[in-house]
Amino acid sequence: ATVVANYSTFWTGVKSQPIKINKRSAPDSGPPSEPTISPETYNGCGSDKICVGSAEGCIENKNCIALVSVKNVGNLYDFEMFSKDGSKYVAYGISQDNKMGGDSVTECVFEDQPRAYRSWNLPNAKQNQRSDYQSGFSVKSIKYEDNLLYCKVNQEPYFTMEDNDFDLEKKSYYLLLAAGKSLKLLLLYILERSVGFHDIAYKSSQVSRKFSEAGPVEKYDDFYNDCNVLKNCFGYPKDCELKHNCEAIVSVLVQGNKYFFEMKAKSASYVAVGLSEDNKMGGDSVVECVNEGDGTVKAYMSWNVPGKKENRRKGLNQAYINLVNGSVVDGYIYCKFTRQILTTVEQKSYDLTKDKYFLLLASGSALKSESVGFHDLVYIASDEKNLLSNVGAFAVGSRLLLRLHGAFMVAAWIGAASIGIVLARYYKQTWVGSSFCAKDLWFAWHRCFMLLTWCLTLAGFVLIFIEIGEWVNLGSQTHAILGCITTVLCFIQPIGAAFRPHPTARNRPVFNWLHWFIGNSAHILSIVTIFFAVPIKKVELPDWLDWILVAYVAFYVLMHILLSISAFISDRSNGKRVNSFPMKDITARIPLNSVERRVDTPVSMPILNFEYIIPLLNPILLKFPVFTAHGTLSPHCAIG
Repeated sequence: ATVVANYSTFWTGVKSQPIKINKRSAPDSGPPSEPTISPETYNGCGSDKICVGSAEGCIENKNCIALVSVKNVGNLYDFEMFSKDGSKYVAYGISQDNKMGGDSVTECVFEDQPRAYRSWNLPNAKQNQRSDYQSGFSVKSIKYEDNLLYCKVNQEPYFTMEDNDFDLEKKSYYLLLAAGKSLKLLLLYILERSVGFHDIAYKSSQVSRKFSEAGPVEKYDDFYNDCNVLKNCFGYPKDCELKHNCEAIVSVLVQGNKYFFEMKAKSASYVAVGLSEDNKMGGDSVVECVNEGDGTVKAYMSWNVPGKKENRRKGLNQAYINLVNGSVVDGYIYCKFTRQILTTVEQKSYDLTKDKYFLLLASGSALKSESVGFHDLVYIASDEKNLLSNVGAFAVGSRLLLRLHGAFMVAAWIGAASIGIVLARYYKQTWVGSSFCAKDLWFAWHRCFMLLTWCLTLAGFVLIFIEIGEWVNLGSQTHAILGCITTVLCFIQPIGAAFRPHPTARNRPVFNWLHWFIGNSAHILSIVTIFFAVPIKKVELPDWLDWILVAYVAFYVLMHILLSISAFISDRSNGKRVNSFPMKDITARIPLNSVERRVDTPVSMPILNFEYIIPLLNPILLKFPVFTAHGTLSPHCAIG
């Protein structure tokens, strides 16, 4: 032993007394501690933050190996990410697709200390290259401890990388997440590092979306995998294949000499696809998947009978199709089947490899014996004929005529007709100081607006004839019937006005009453008809449009009341009764002077104000079954 007296004197060779050493073990410290992430990191995922985590389901369980989230904060975007298991880097990418390549990347790495860089995923190179452009983002927090790498950065919404403009406010992107245990040196750039392979985590968001529109995403559905990439997808509403939210959809996948069809529809008793020579129903080969009850789904060949609203299976060869799978899950009916390439249906040959077809897609809630019911949920047709093997070729047909029909009717009855009626009723007494073509200005403008109403109504009437091509089924006619009545009243009104009798004629009061009744009936019915257009699925109008219409009716009635009160006060101040309505001396048959007295129908104002309140009740009335016979879009005579 060696004993030290101080740092300058030593004694050597001195033996100590024997000592006993007992073996002791260090206390068990347990398994190595795992790095922890604050629960706040997960808070807001699916509500005000878009989150991508690895592995599956880890966000709900708050146990992700790696995670990235993005949240809109003012005019910036907060990206927060972490990775466990000794990661040397964690990175997020902003991509046009869910694959790596051609993406803007922000990487947080641990070199000698934690740092953040902006980089670019080279297309088709499996390589990440740091950018010379290291601005447009700022690091709020970055740290590496207990084998956990964490960072939070602010990202500006607008930036450019490699001649690609990024706009996080208005454009939709996929959010990519990657993490790995290694860094590497790029051979082409001396001492410039890059991230290595993503051996800890790699994940992409399920859908492309605007980062400014954070919120819950629909449950992942692999039905949409490879839509319009490897297989044709055709669904409703428009572009639902991209958003994974179709109410009904069909896909066609060609593999060798087999044609695989998949269909699904929400809250439906059946979903069907038709092959057609045109974009109308009739003379079409159909395959329908039907919920037979207890979750059992069966597939049938059927035929749309030309010239009739009839679909039948009887007598058709059901061996042309083979059901692979069918189910009813979470309110969706689903089926997958194959169809033979060459088939003959009702003496008509179908060749899936050579012939081009329109795709028809329909779903409904009702079934009949040996057939399906009316397609009250979805009915769409593709815009043009194509080969089923031509991927990405099928799209929903244009609805320009449908939109124009609605626009013309709204402009006619909410716009022109309303203004024309108010002018005739309340400005007849006052707007007489000047004239146009020897007519008082109020009359000139009244005639102009009512003529515009007439033209727009007839134009909209013809357009819906062209668009629909047929009358709707029973139970779906409310909008159509009211629209036809409105159009007829509108059509005869100016004809009757052209043959109006002289103001002093004996039958002038009869004309005044008829003109008043027809005009106001058409106006009121038109507004009610527009209310009944809102629930029709084909027009794709939001439910809240009902309340905009209610606001319009309330405003219109209020204007009538205020102008009536104003006219009453004016009459009292003048010491005589003068009502404001376009009819001329409706009760008397005495000669009129050159100024021509304006006398209203005796009870027209109270009746009118009462009748205009009726449309205010429509959003409530439509909730009851007796008022809901409006199912689908009106046909030729659908007005409004």
